[in-house]
Amino acid sequence: IAEMFSGETTDIGGVTIYDPYKTKEYDSIESLLTEENIDILYPTWLPENEEIVSVTYLIDAQVENYILQCNDIKYNIYIYLKDNIDDNVKQDCIEAEIGTFKVYYFAEENYAQAFLEHNNMLYSVNSDTKDNLFKTIENLREIN
Repeated sequence: IAEMFSGETTDIGGVTIYDPYKTKEYDSIESLLTEENIDILYPTWLPENEEIVSVTYLIDAQVENYILQCNDIKYNIYIYLKDNIDDNVKQDCIEAEIGTFKVYYFAEENYAQAFLEHNNMLYSVNSDTKDNLFKTIENLREIN
C-alpha cells in the first residue's frame, strides 16, 4: 500500500497505492517499485509474521521521503531522499559494516535502529533486536 496525502482506501491483500486522485493496487512491493519506477532499497526478509503493509510517499518544503510500513511500527523503514547521516548520529551510534553497507546503529532491550546511506538517500531501519536489525539490513535489495 502506498499513501500519498489523501485518497480512497481499500483493505485488499497485496499492495495498494494512494494518491490524491486515485487508488492503485499492486501484488507486491516489487511490483510497486517496478511499475512506478521507484529506485529504493526494500527488505526481502523481515522478522516472523512481519510484512510491508503500506508504502507512503510524503513531500513538503522540508522533506521528501518514503515510509515502508510494517504490521508493527517497530519494524518500519524510513527513506529520506537527498539526505545523509547527521554528524550527531555518527557520534552517538556504533559504526558497523553489514553486508555492503556502512551503518550507524544503536540497540536497547526491545528496540534497535540503524542509519545507512545509499544512492543519495538516508535509510532509517528499525527492529526489535540487533540480530533482526542486522538480518533485515543484510537482506535489503534493489529492483534494478
